[in-house]
Amino acid sequence: MLSVNAVAFLLLAVIAGAAGAQELPAHRQVETGSGTVELDGVISDQEYTLRHLTEAVAVYLVRLDEDTIQVAVEAAGEGWVSVGFGSEKMDGSRMLIGFVEDGEARFEEHLGSGWRHSLHEQPVVQGSAVSRSTPPGPDTPVTTMLEARLPAEAVEVNGRGEPFPIIYAVGPRPNFTARHRARGSQMLVLE
Repeated sequence: MLSVNAVAFLLLAVIAGAAGAQELPAHRQVETGSGTVELDGVISDQEYTLRHLTEAVAVYLVRLDEDTIQVAVEAAGEGWVSVGFGSEKMDGSRMLIGFVEDGEARFEEHLGSGWRHSLHEQPVVQGSAVSRSTPPGPDTPVTTMLEARLPAEAVEVNGRGEPFPIIYAVGPRPNFTARHRARGSQMLVLE
């Protein structure tokens, strides 16, 4: 299923047949005011209530309940995708990074320190799915997409209803160490 926003965003196609979805233990779907939210590596219409679209990356968020937020990030290409919370820069940010390599989904939660990052010593992600789209045609780019559920307090670092910083980036290759080819940051509010 194609997301309306993803089509508008560089005609990104994320379809149900995406290869290599990997999940950590978590409930699979939750009913919200926006419809059914699934942790499946696919962004569906009406699944997310907040969308932030840039030329390189699309970030989606939805509040599942008082304590849980689901986030998705997608970008064209076969490299890694990432979204981070807690800082407008990599330093101090809780970063979620994912990619698909040789058909295997890979996901890690990192902590930014200066210009570097490493595995977070206190991970909080409650479940994740990483996928790569299979393009329906030759003019449709391959996309990489990550979805994750985490505690609201890990995202809304300034409290519910207050602006919180996110960072996002995309890498050129499917590994956890390749330098980003595009990045950005934004302050967002999730109702």
